[in-house]
Amino acid sequence: MLWRNGWNNTKQMFATIGFAGVGVALCIATASSMFVVALKFTSVANILLIQAGVPLFAALMAYLLFHEPIKRSTWLAIAAVIVGVFIMVSGSGTSRTSALGNGLALVVAVAFASATVITRRQSKVKMLPAACLGFLFAAIGAATLAVSLLINAADAALLLLFGACTLGLGMVLWVTGVPLINTALAALLGTTETVLGPIWMWLMHGQMPTARTLIGGSVVFLALLTHLTWEACTQKHLLGDSASRPASTL
Repeated sequence: MLWRNGWNNTKQMFATIGFAGVGVALCIATASSMFVVALKFTSVANILLIQAGVPLFAALMAYLLFHEPIKRSTWLAIAAVIVGVFIMVSGSGTSRTSALGNGLALVVAVAFASATVITRRQSKVKMLPAACLGFLFAAIGAATLAVSLLINAADAALLLLFGACTLGLGMVLWVTGVPLINTALAALLGTTETVLGPIWMWLMHGQMPTARTLIGGSVVFLALLTHLTWEACTQKHLLGDSASRPASTL
């Protein structure tokens, strides 16, 4: 923000985010913090399965609060994604689970869905300052709980890479793209994280995905690809119909 807008404009952006921006910041801080805490009490499989419900939560919130219509194709895609994630984690049975951990994972899902809905509804508000503020809230909360802030150089480099690229750049793209598309579709696209996670583990650490992970991931990927293709074809068809009408009827 400082590089692109300068100091004065950046201060103005922070000053104009309003309650919507603060709400998004709190959602981001809650989701990022509770995800880490949830890992201590439940399995990654459970967290991924609960997070697959983010598109459903976002769609329901947008529909109930703002009467935003959700297409039948989107509902089908959401259902297919949930089924795919269930297949992925079905072979990851573990005793390392608890109601507390699952509850925290549910908080993460609801917080992220809420941030998606707010960002989409307040599309005229620039949410980059809100994302920055959210991670600042999370950092302050983590610092108050840390036993020590001392780390070695290698860990510092990894944390910088994680914060600047994985979380930072990802959040920049997210808050920029969400206002441009439907709420449910925005949350639906976020589920690609579930599919790509095992792929990164395979490429970086040589951990081969299981057959169920590959099958479930394929279901999720095909559901998203089919839905996006359908949306693109529908939009193209609508644009074609509009262009063929007389100007007086547009």
